[in-house]
Amino acid sequence: MKFEDHWKTIMYGINTHPWEFDTMLAAHVLDNRPGITSLKFQAYVRFGVLGYGDEIAPYLKSPDTYSVNKIKDVMRNEKSFERLLTYCGMDSLLTYKLAHAQMRELNYKW
Repeated sequence: MKFEDHWKTIMYGINTHPWEFDTMLAAHVLDNRPGITSLKFQAYVRFGVLGYGDEIAPYLKSPDTYSVNKIKDVMRNEKSFERLLTYCGMDSLLTYKLAHAQMRELNYKW
């Protein structure tokens, strides 16, 4: 959540206050075993959704810390861009559903 907040503040000048809930932190609170707290893993074990980001994943990686990823390549192609939008929508929807599931488990009042 901190990364996304920082990114949208720099790119669009949007500030979000207060932060309401962090699904990654909640996943660590609920079960702190390594390798199971990512959204992709949680989407699979909780909702049975697997591989929704596979087509986009290669474009999100950069060769090193100081290089940009290749997401602009996706944005230049209409068909690839539709896949990117679907990926972003799925990411948002699954994060929302995961947050509500975790809030229920943690008896979090929203």
